Amino acid sequence: MQYLTNSPGLIALILITFGVASCFFGGLLWDYVVGTLAGIIVFFITASVMDAFGGFSVFQEAATAKAGNVFFCIVSFIICLAAAGAAGWFAAKTN
Repeated sequence: MQYLTNSPGLIALILITFGVASCFFGGLLWDYVVGTLAGIIVFFITASVMDAFGGFSVFQEAATAKAGNVFFCIVSFIICLAAAGAAGWFAAKTN
């Protein structure tokens, strides 16, 4: 990330490349774009809910990494991925 921050020419090249690709192939990839965005949104919402219930408390400095906390963190992450995958699939199929 530091390299990308220090080289705005590379960022411009990446943005122009994705802009041209989405301009010419946007209609073909629209279902995938909608599915991906829906999956990302649902992932972050689910991660926020799981964090509210203490699912990611292992990443805090004051928390100790006990086996139960690590297991709950892994299960929380799997639930977030499953919810994001299901939402992305559903959004891509119904669009």
